[in-house]
Amino acid sequence: MKIIEQLKIALNSLWSNKFRTFLTTLGIIIGVMSVVGLLGVGKGTQAYIQSSFDSIGSNTIYATIGGGGNFSGPPGMAGGFSIDQVDRVIDSPRRYIKYVATQVTGNQPVVSDFEEKRLSIVGQYGEYGEVFNISINKGRGFNDSDSSRANKVVVIGSQLVTDMFNDGDPIGQTLKIGKTKFTVIGIAEETGVGGFDNPDEYIYMPFRTYSKYIIKSDSFPLIAMTATSNEQTGDATEEASQILRRVRKLDKDQEDDFRVRDAGELLDTIKQFTGILTWFLAAVAAISLLVGGIGVMNIMFVSITERTKEIGLRKSLGATNSDITTQFLTESILVSMIGGIMGIVLGILLSYGLSSALDIPKGVYWDSVLLGVLFSVFIGIVFGIYPALKASKLNPIDALRYE
Repeated sequence: MKIIEQLKIALNSLWSNKFRTFLTTLGIIIGVMSVVGLLGVGKGTQAYIQSSFDSIGSNTIYATIGGGGNFSGPPGMAGGFSIDQVDRVIDSPRRYIKYVATQVTGNQPVVSDFEEKRLSIVGQYGEYGEVFNISINKGRGFNDSDSSRANKVVVIGSQLVTDMFNDGDPIGQTLKIGKTKFTVIGIAEETGVGGFDNPDEYIYMPFRTYSKYIIKSDSFPLIAMTATSNEQTGDATEEASQILRRVRKLDKDQEDDFRVRDAGELLDTIKQFTGILTWFLAAVAAISLLVGGIGVMNIMFVSITERTKEIGLRKSLGATNSDITTQFLTESILVSMIGGIMGIVLGILLSYGLSSALDIPKGVYWDSVLLGVLFSVFIGIVFGIYPALKASKLNPIDALRYE
């Protein structure tokens, strides 16, 4: 029998049982939607991480305690770099390292005359602006007096001009952070990074101010340094290791109790982790595809039972076992493909919706779309072949007698 005729028969059968067809495809729709949506969000997250590192620069290197750590907390964590150690790194003679800085961060309720919300507070230390590419757009930055005296002054991210001051001039205005009021002395240049951890929504203050009024802190989770040029990042990494060994008073036979990585290495590590996590979640979501496949098989058995006489009639008119197998296998694949296409469309919408909610770059992982199509066909074949073969083996005389 020609393929076109098989498709017509399959479509007519599915259309005559629209509601049942929809219920059959539901598991496949959910599975494909989840896979496409989660992989799309994962791709957007990796793009956001990439843009964050690009804004800092590829010549930045990071030192963390032990086998690595997180960037910003919790402040005062045991085993971090003490302020004395950071000072000694800053004061050390350096050939390949140009700037040194560090930070602690916390999340605090912030109140202005216009708004109240929880924001990220950054306690900065060292040559912070140079390392993290934070420059002042309006007002001023922190001076030595602000840092040494723990003055209650802050610099705000550009987005907070809108969010906290209704687009008014915030210079000289106050923000209540926790239980303390701080004076705004500057506005940082827009970074354009965006995302759920947007630097344009940060509030910056000197480290001693942070430690005195926000959260008591006596150590830093990392030290960030910039090489004199991109070409000398490797030399700067080696120089940082040598300085830190001296600062932490390690003997020659002692292994490093810290780790120094450049931005590229750290970016690769983070992207690898997010990639594994994304695929793991997608694999868990794909389990529903198997559930959907079982649903397809069950419905095909029901369909065969209902159409036993039809099968007997077609066989008596000359249809071969191969014709019957092809007909029911085509129906199974069509059901799965319909579910797959609907799942892909909903998955793309899910990806864009979650990306918008998280404020990360929107994108579709097109490999996952292709994967969704292939999975749908695979499910249709695997879970449709047994019912189709069973239908083809029906005895035409017995089938015609079936009530």
